[in-house]
Amino acid sequence: MAIPAAAGKLKLPESVVDSDHAAHILRMTLSPREKKGNVSMRTEGEQSRGLQVMFALCTSLAQSFTTMEDDINNLSRDEVMKKAHERGESVDSLLKLVNKLPMKSNELLEMVTVIKTTGKEVDSAEAEYLDHIGHPQFADKLVAAVKKNTTAIEEFLVLLVSLRKEFDKSKNVENLDIWTDPVKLKKNLILDGHKHVLNGGLNQLITHLTDPNNQDVRFAKVFIFMYRLFTTPLTLIDKILARYDVPSSLNHGMEASEFRTSVVQPIQQRVYVIIRLWVTYCFEDFSMNVLRRLHEYIDNLKSDGYKKEAMSLLDFVNLKVSQRTVRVVPTFPSPPKGLIPFEYLANTDPILLADQFSIFFDQLAMNLYHREFASYAIGGHTQEFACPQIEMILMASRSISMWIQSTLVAVESLKSRTSLVAKYLQIVDRARQMQCYQAMYAVMEAFNAPAISRLQWSFDTLHVDSRKILMSAQSFLDPSSEYKSYKGGLIAKQPPAVPIVQVTLEDINRLDEEVTKSNHLINFRKCDAIWTAIEEYFRLRKGTLPLHEDSVVLSCIASLARTNMAQYEITEGSLMEQSLLVEPPNAPLQSLKHRLDIEDYYGTGGGASEPLCTTKKLTED
Repeated sequence: MAIPAAAGKLKLPESVVDSDHAAHILRMTLSPREKKGNVSMRTEGEQSRGLQVMFALCTSLAQSFTTMEDDINNLSRDEVMKKAHERGESVDSLLKLVNKLPMKSNELLEMVTVIKTTGKEVDSAEAEYLDHIGHPQFADKLVAAVKKNTTAIEEFLVLLVSLRKEFDKSKNVENLDIWTDPVKLKKNLILDGHKHVLNGGLNQLITHLTDPNNQDVRFAKVFIFMYRLFTTPLTLIDKILARYDVPSSLNHGMEASEFRTSVVQPIQQRVYVIIRLWVTYCFEDFSMNVLRRLHEYIDNLKSDGYKKEAMSLLDFVNLKVSQRTVRVVPTFPSPPKGLIPFEYLANTDPILLADQFSIFFDQLAMNLYHREFASYAIGGHTQEFACPQIEMILMASRSISMWIQSTLVAVESLKSRTSLVAKYLQIVDRARQMQCYQAMYAVMEAFNAPAISRLQWSFDTLHVDSRKILMSAQSFLDPSSEYKSYKGGLIAKQPPAVPIVQVTLEDINRLDEEVTKSNHLINFRKCDAIWTAIEEYFRLRKGTLPLHEDSVVLSCIASLARTNMAQYEITEGSLMEQSLLVEPPNAPLQSLKHRLDIEDYYGTGGGASEPLCTTKKLTED
């Protein structure tokens, strides 16, 4: 009896793999970055390609049953079940894709749920058959389960086809000539009362961008930084260069010279301004294919009488190419030989420590540009849209937070631990005064961690001045209402300052997830809102903080920031275990007052904290 079965690793048809944008949508949707959470497909073009990816995945899933009999006959039981597991993962991927579609379809969701349920029945029947090879009862059960599963897949495919046809009615604007149907171009560009763009098709937005009568500098800048939310660099340069080639059909009775000076040249000059702006801010977009098109454009400039502009742009592009591999990153000295950074920082004066934390984050932020935040909004988890400086700041903030937690739970004496909390609150207060909110956030992140926030007596026994600092900081960094207090406090501040990267990223995530009606047009209002959040970060990033470096402390902080705490067995789990030891649940205050410091066992005394990782291990490393 022929038995259909599960394929090995599912592969997309070549027609889908060849589409860079479709592959990008698949990567973004099935591999959402840790901080970003859910990533949506954002435009009708992307939704159409998303449907294409789902169709290909589902088709491959249906076709995979053709090898089941051969697999059962030729592979081991473990290998067969491994393929069944991979088949289940493919169904999970399909479910994730359905959940990411902005145009929610309950019918799609129900169908893929049926595919998942019947797929589990196939797995169960296949396992039973493997245990009773050749038994007709179990063979019939497996065939029946496969039939139910394939029927569900076929119904899902039929619905996908109908949805794809729905999108095809509106046509994918990326395949339309940008000079086609000028009436529709105007109709599909939606502006607000202040003439700001809200929504539009791709052709409409690019036409507006290259319109010589459009002097909206903000629109141009937002478009250049955020266009990768809805199209690709290659598509963009093709359409911009199509705008450069003004068709003669636009000449309605004018003399050729008049048509050139009044219509053609203004558009071509505007195209030049936009391309120059693009090269200036986002040269990372220019892959070999895009760069080749750019050089073709420069050649056209020469032949069309724009020799000066052509040479200027060529020199600028060559300069950008030479600088492409050069990335300035902050460098910090290494700690002096024999010095243990964790211990040295634990015994450093809190004001000095706050200032060096502030300098450290200030120097990291100096190398952070608008482009990285825009890349994060587009897909910062992928290599294509990498955000190295953002990742460096996040890692440093996390490492400092984990180190602070480790020092607090390592102190068994309540009095010494409370004194250490007070010391860190001095860092919070000083960092806030110096307007390094990133350093302030790193310390408060430690206080808000589960292992520390549960240490009731460590905070309740604080001196009144320390408690005021804590309460003020908690109110200032209250995440409710989208950090309203923090953002409100920043409005009156003047640079230099170091804002909190995590807050900006949360704003980007929130705005990215907002879904507004746009009649299947590109939601440019969302792009503008994300850009506003990015701009707010950089409003205070002018100049450097007026602080003096301490090279030794700064080197220790840099070493700490690069440290993966897990290698020292400092994890959330280990911190919580130690926290429960130093302050057991519901422990009365009196029972904690007589505990000794862990440091006393090392013979150090003095109330200095010893991190969870031992001095011996750190010295060895």
